[in-house]
Amino acid sequence: MNEQENVKAVERIYTAFGQGDIPTILNMLAEDIDWLFHGPAEIPFAGRHKGREKVAQFFSAIDETVEIEQFEPQEFIANRENP
Repeated sequence: MNEQENVKAVERIYTAFGQGDIPTILNMLAEDIDWLFHGPAEIPFAGRHKGREKVAQFFSAIDETVEIEQFEPQEFIANRENP
């Protein structure tokens, strides 16, 4: 994929998340996805999640523990040169 295709894929994933459409997100991920969410152990969805099933558990944990009041990504950047 080129940069524009990557950006479009990420936009689709974020749109799906905003709509609560986790199956679409999971279907867009590689079977052997290695998903890392940095955070302290007290956050139930923090840590490494390998494979689609574990990423699905990641999203379930978010759904069970976080009330998202607003989700409006403003910009998607494929490559930003350092000034």
